[in-house]
Formats: sequence, structure tokens, C-alpha cells
Amino acid sequence: MSEIERRTLLVKPRRFAKLGIPIDSIPTVGVFCTDSPHRPNPIAITIARLLKIEGNKLYVDDVDLFHETPIIDIKPYTESRIIHNLKYPEWYSNLIEQIKLRTGRILEP
Repeated sequence: MSEIERRTLLVKPRRFAKLGIPIDSIPTVGVFCTDSPHRPNPIAITIARLLKIEGNKLYVDDVDLFHETPIIDIKPYTESRIIHNLKYPEWYSNLIEQIKLRTGRILEP
């Protein structure tokens, strides 16, 4: 997030193209309704798996960041943070359904 140009406010979530959706079938949406790195605020959130602790170092897995990207806060993923009954934007649900129809793959939204 700290290495990306921050002037884009509209994006096509291109990860759907990697899943077989033609790029012209992917809607242009506001950057805030995606996980695009082009967000104006360079702060991201992710859920990472804690592998081990050695002294004051935490070793994690499943993170999406550049080498030496600053990590400014770490919190445990507890029951109180779980979001139940998630609702997705219609454009997103439509793309997930298209992927299912094209590939037979069932993706978690």
C-alpha cells in the first residue's frame, strides 16, 4: 500500500479477469468498494496467521504486502471481530455467479 500511486478513484477489479471474466464484463466501481491498492489512504487491513513468536518478533503467513511495508497495528482475531450475515454488492455477487457458471468453481464471496 505504501508504494502505490493514489490518484485513481475508479477501478476494474482485475482479479476477476484471472478467474475467466472478460475485462469488459467487469464493472468499473469506486476504489473504496474493492481491495485495490490504489486507495487514497495507504492503510490496509488483513487477517494473517500467526506462525510463531520469537522474542519481540512475530512471524506471520498469508499477508499481501511489499518487503519492508510498515505494519502499524496488530490485533487478535477474536469472536467479537467476526462479521456475521455479510452482504455483498450486487456487482460482486454477479461476478462470483459468472465465475461459477463459466468454470464450475464455487468461490467464497
